Amino acid sequence: MCCISFGSSHIVSASRNAIASCFTSTNVHPYRLTYCTAGLMFHATSPLPYGGSKQSPGYSEFLLADNSNNQLLDFLVSSAMKSFWKFRGPTALNFLVESVNRVLELQGSGEKD
Repeated sequence: MCCISFGSSHIVSASRNAIASCFTSTNVHPYRLTYCTAGLMFHATSPLPYGGSKQSPGYSEFLLADNSNNQLLDFLVSSAMKSFWKFRGPTALNFLVESVNRVLELQGSGEKD
């Protein structure tokens, strides 16, 4: 049996590129949609690694650093992958997918610019 193995950095890169491609296919600058996605995800009630206690939310790791928009998208995707391996479950990955799809849906219906 042949098994093709992809490293986690390749998976993160391919996933980030897929999301960026979806965002680019809209009528607005893709950075706006990245920020909208982060806005949906960065809440105390969100699953780790995006939410958490008010004293130490998971996203504070990103907010404490001086990061760009590209790094924000990398953070959203890489954090979901790290959470998948750390907690052995797809909760963060599913939340990322749901959030990206929600932003695309809102943008498509004219509710997000």
